[in-house]
Amino acid sequence: MAHHGSWKRLGDGSLLTEDADEGLGHIVPTSTYNKVFTALLCLTILTVLAATMHFGAFNLAIAIAIAVLKASLVVLFFMHVRWEGVLIWTIVLYPIIVLILLFLGTLGDLTVKTYVEPLKNAQTFYK
Repeated sequence: MAHHGSWKRLGDGSLLTEDADEGLGHIVPTSTYNKVFTALLCLTILTVLAATMHFGAFNLAIAIAIAVLKASLVVLFFMHVRWEGVLIWTIVLYPIIVLILLFLGTLGDLTVKTYVEPLKNAQTFYK
């Protein structure tokens, strides 16, 4: 485990959960968790407010942007990825890059499809 910045060594390496060279790792201050929790609460309120407003074609983009921001906070702080080395960052970023490529790969399909209007009176159609 590679940790960046200054952190205090905990433990003597005798526990299975410890690294013999580095101990238990780093300690994140409670104030950091409180700030992230507050940010997540604010983003949740923003999500609810955004769902009640009409942004036209940007509704989905705004919802996804807020969700990505919330997921990033959870991964960075609660999963401690912010303090990890290059290998962990590579493992975390690879699926994200693949997901983006999959989304981009389906965008071409949107340009050749036409929107089909739903039936106005579907009940009478099925009788």
